[in-house]
Amino acid sequence: MSDAFNEFDNRLRRIDEKNARLKENGFVTTVNRDGLIVVRPQRKRSVLPWRGLLFLLLGFIGFKTLLLAGIGFATYQERVDDLYAGGVVERAGAFLMQPDPISESLALKVRPYLR
Repeated sequence: MSDAFNEFDNRLRRIDEKNARLKENGFVTTVNRDGLIVVRPQRKRSVLPWRGLLFLLLGFIGFKTLLLAGIGFATYQERVDDLYAGGVVERAGAFLMQPDPISESLALKVRPYLR
């Protein structure tokens, strides 16, 4: 008999936990094939927008690649060196715009198509 009470108490505890998650994060309702409406807690979203940051990084690398391929490696390096001679903001920009191995290798592959 105590097993039945323990199972009942466990079920009540699980229901209370599920209701707390529903209240905290919201919920999503779905309808199964048999017509049963199922309510599930909504998943927590990540604090950082990883997809947006990845697209920003890829866009930045693509921008540097096109600059390297378009104006050439020597001219690009001269302009980055000119930025290093400037103020704090220019030096930060020069640090970010340094040619990296990924941008250089992509620029070598893209350069024939820009001519």
